[in-house]
Amino acid sequence: MKMLARRLAQRLGFDIVRLPAHWGAPEVADLGIDDVLAVLFAQADLERFVLVQIGANDGRRNDHLARFIEAHRPRALLVEPQAGPFRALQERYADDPRILLHHGAVAACSGERMLYRCRDDLVAAQDMGFLSGLASFDRAQLKSSLARHARLLGPGVSPEQAIVAEPVAALGFGELLGRYRLERCDLLGIDTEGYDYEILRTIDFASIRPQVILYEHIHLGEADRRACWRLLDAEGYRCRAGWSDTLALLSAA
Repeated sequence: MKMLARRLAQRLGFDIVRLPAHWGAPEVADLGIDDVLAVLFAQADLERFVLVQIGANDGRRNDHLARFIEAHRPRALLVEPQAGPFRALQERYADDPRILLHHGAVAACSGERMLYRCRDDLVAAQDMGFLSGLASFDRAQLKSSLARHARLLGPGVSPEQAIVAEPVAALGFGELLGRYRLERCDLLGIDTEGYDYEILRTIDFASIRPQVILYEHIHLGEADRRACWRLLDAEGYRCRAGWSDTLALLSAA
């Protein structure tokens, strides 16, 4: 039936294809995130430049920003709600007063939220690796992610059994910046396992306009992917998407 439908479409001059994860935004091969970041940091006035990273995890794994933070030591605010990864951030940056660490979450509004994450024993077995990066406000999202990576859980452990819930303190984005007296944000990174759009939509772009926004779209539904694109386009950003992340660059006035 699928082949028949495709043949009929081709006779009419159309084709039927599977849409990629980044559908709705222009694709760039391999994204080139590190190349863009290298140029940004090379040109930045690091005395004024401010980086904010929401969902920093342990500051090492699966992180485009980690090596640039390590190399350039910009003024930065790194946000992480999980206790284990946050301790790793403290150990990594304890002696650097330019790097601020916030143990908590960012949400549409301040208050207590329930965070779903993988069990500590399973994360420890992966040496603070991939599993620690799957924490989410959306339990179903976490369960789906764990199901895709079930081999990492070990024999006899189902995705349902791997999940634990814990309350975390959350701040709105503007309140977060105010708490740390940050009046600007030049580079904003968001990696929140499906909550990225909810954060983006609360930003007051009239007062805070990052030069570069890097967010993860792979866990967003199609409607939210499109909404992110429209939002950033309306605010003057040019977006390019790779397999899992979108890079938004503020256009010159």
